[in-house]
Amino acid sequence: MKFVKILFGALGLLLCLFSALSATIINVPDDQPTIQAGVDAAASGDTILLKPGIYTGDGNNNIRLYDKSLVIIGTAGPDSTIIDVIESNQYAFFCDITIDERITFDLSDVSITNASCGIYSYYGIITFNLENVVIHNCTGWAINVFGGSVNVNVNNCEISNNINGISSEIGEVFIGNSDFYYNSGTAMGICAYNYPSDTTLIATKCRFVGNNMAIAKFSPGRVDSCTFDSNQVSIGGEGIYSDCNFTHTMQSVILMGCCRTMAVYNSVFETNYGNIARIGDMPSSPSSILFDNCQFSYNNGGVSEYGMGARSIRMYDCTYIYNDSPVVITFCPSRSIIENCTFAYNSNGAIRVKDYYEDHSIANNIFYNNSYAINADTYLDSSYQFYFGCCDVYSENGDQYIGIPDHTGINGNISADPQFCDLVTDDYTINLFSPCAPENNSCNVLMGSW
Repeated sequence: MKFVKILFGALGLLLCLFSALSATIINVPDDQPTIQAGVDAAASGDTILLKPGIYTGDGNNNIRLYDKSLVIIGTAGPDSTIIDVIESNQYAFFCDITIDERITFDLSDVSITNASCGIYSYYGIITFNLENVVIHNCTGWAINVFGGSVNVNVNNCEISNNINGISSEIGEVFIGNSDFYYNSGTAMGICAYNYPSDTTLIATKCRFVGNNMAIAKFSPGRVDSCTFDSNQVSIGGEGIYSDCNFTHTMQSVILMGCCRTMAVYNSVFETNYGNIARIGDMPSSPSSILFDNCQFSYNNGGVSEYGMGARSIRMYDCTYIYNDSPVVITFCPSRSIIENCTFAYNSNGAIRVKDYYEDHSIANNIFYNNSYAINADTYLDSSYQFYFGCCDVYSENGDQYIGIPDHTGINGNISADPQFCDLVTDDYTINLFSPCAPENNSCNVLMGSW
């Protein structure tokens, strides 16, 4: 039996070696005059090498990829190997797949410019692997795939100065260590054809700068360790985001519509000019957002809701300092929770609860020198009250409770200097002797963020 296993293993290795040796390398323009001629001459598994130069004209645009797996490599990198489509109504690569088996197309070390679409696919079972590719100045999408089952893997690429960046409606999309710069539409549009399960996005260590909308995502997946700077809107839709940085957003960092769920972990929102989050909805269509261990500082806008649907805001262990707008819970029939957060130096208040009918919970927080801590101006149903307890509300700026009685001494609320470690360096952790430490207050809880 052991001999049989060894024999089959050796045969498998020989088959792999034979497959590799049987693959042909086609040089363009030495062996074939154009990229299309190279594709036509290639068999499945072959590699096409592009010498440095500008590839343009017939045979170098609307390049049709047929029912075979291919590798295309620029031999001198994307700065020296350029596919210039010139005509804005033409594609660079167009997939024409008819067989029901997976085709793989690997593209690396080239630039694509001045196309209507860099890579276009509307049907087939395809995996696109892009490495060190630059796609810019497209009048449509840099990459547009829909129909069939299409996986897109993009690593160490630049998608810049297009109308739109990457669009996928079905399949899996992985984006790693790539740059999305100054796309005038959507840098990355991930929309499930049959919401919610057909498209999955994984993006990590990417940079989104100067786009109209960085990510429009209405599908499962997650975005990790990415930076967003100077976009009009950073995120539209839903998903899980962690360890991201959002700065200088013009309109809204997060823009949510109906039936969406978003969770943001360990992320920084700083010096954004528009809203931090704008959460909208349709009547009876639930939508919710979670912030966990996030920092919000020096932003013009706040976290707010609009519309009449069932929405909720949940914030845990967050620091909200020096912002010009509060967290607004308004007309919100789903329960919102804000716990173990620190609010300090917010010029137009910390939390506003308006037109509500639900038992919201605001607990275990620190409010320090805000223009107000809580403004609960109206509620729609007197049978609902929100819980406000175990908070330290301290300020030298006048009344901290608007619309509700002063809650000092009620539900474990106190009014005492929280004794932060170092306000000069914006260190809002508390020292051992703070009244907000669990052993020093009647609630026996930690007040404020960790």
